[in-house]
Amino acid sequence: MSLVERLSGPPNCHLSEALLVQLTRCEVFKNACKNTPQQEASELRKELLRVSENFVLDSFMGFAPLLAQPRVIAAGALAIATRYIRREMAIPELCGLLNNADASLPAEKVRHVVDEILNVFRTKSLAGSATAAGGAAALAGAAGAARGLGAG
Repeated sequence: MSLVERLSGPPNCHLSEALLVQLTRCEVFKNACKNTPQQEASELRKELLRVSENFVLDSFMGFAPLLAQPRVIAAGALAIATRYIRREMAIPELCGLLNNADASLPAEKVRHVVDEILNVFRTKSLAGSATAAGGAAALAGAAGAARGLGAG
């Protein structure tokens, strides 16, 4: 059982499955499908759980666990993962689908958690690019120094 499934509630109440059912009813999803919506949703399941687990882990580096219940965090991670995998799906629409899947997940609370997780994701991305830029500058400086040593 994935981390998202564990956070989403008791057994027989899997949020990921409920979201996939809602996706098969969503016009945007259906219009983007090359196969039947049910077949595409089934193929999406494994990757959705893998990607959403990464976003759940990201949530623990921010404020989301302090602001929402674990089930709402799982819903937010599923929304982001679905958007990440299926670009045609918009976050507000996904928050609405999660609310349709489970009325205890108000779309505005899920959206707030999504924003918090994305803040962590953006911060990590900026830190990673700053580190990469610093490393590239250091390599360029070292290469320049090596050329200077060779010229003398």
